[in-house]
Amino acid sequence: MFLVLVVIIAGSLTGAALAATTDFVADGNVGITGVVYGAFTSELTIMNGSKAESIDFTSGTFTVTNPDATAGFKVGSGTFTAKSIRVRSQAQSSETVCADNTTLGTSYVTLPTTADVYTVYGSETACEGSGSTSGGGGGGGGNNKPKKPKVTTPAVPATPAVPGVSPAIPASPALFNASPNARFNRPLSAGGTGDDVRELQRFLNQRGFMIASAGPGSPGNETNYFGPATKAAVIKFQVTNGIIASASEQGAGRVGPLTTAKLNELAAGAPASAMPPASSAAPMNIPTDPVARQALVQTLTTQLESLKAQLQAMLAAQAGN
Repeated sequence: MFLVLVVIIAGSLTGAALAATTDFVADGNVGITGVVYGAFTSELTIMNGSKAESIDFTSGTFTVTNPDATAGFKVGSGTFTAKSIRVRSQAQSSETVCADNTTLGTSYVTLPTTADVYTVYGSETACEGSGSTSGGGGGGGGNNKPKKPKVTTPAVPATPAVPGVSPAIPASPALFNASPNARFNRPLSAGGTGDDVRELQRFLNQRGFMIASAGPGSPGNETNYFGPATKAAVIKFQVTNGIIASASEQGAGRVGPLTTAKLNELAAGAPASAMPPASSAAPMNIPTDPVARQALVQTLTTQLESLKAQLQAMLAAQAGN
């Protein structure tokens, strides 16, 4: 019996900053990371079907020009880091809309449809006033004016590009794959929940980056909670695939744009549960960095222990028949 371990080392992915685009329509949820307002950084999600004349994401500032009055423009968040999502009018020089971020995937703020340039950002505090709430299902989200929030004065938003620019949105580390066919479509990090977290655990378990050998998170017992064990498995995946060099790097353990791209790339290939024959095994690329090499050794050791456990279980079952 031959046991074959295949390690795929990913190439680097690069991209330009998100530029303005004319007649923007969100084909699926679009995640944007690194949205900065004052001293707070958040991750936002443009909800599926949102439409505007143009959007712009430059130097951490996310703006929307002239949201469509019919389709609307909704923005939520893929994490609970932001307690609320706020909208500031350039014409009024004030915050006009706020929605509390209470439920991932269904909490969102709906931008006004008055012609204007709106700056959208997350806040570490909840909306003030009479319970500004987010929309879900078929309802609109958070269209009540909040009281003036206590936030750090932000830098002046970048002036959006002149409408009429024709290029499509270029590939960007800040912009996630918006295709509804992609397996992973939003940023994931410790503390997050959802069916895609369960799918992430199943994906990692199938490829030897074990969440747990038994109990919650183990093969067949995946959960929808992104906990410390999931984060540790993500780090091993990132190091093995060359996304980061060590666990101390920024972004370690967090499913950001590069990790998402690699997950979807591998998910689109052959199922991991079906091991390839020995002749199709790719040569192993051994990292030169000592930390990355040690992480690879740990990953391979974990894979080997998992295979040994499966083999022992099969032999025990065979002996009992």
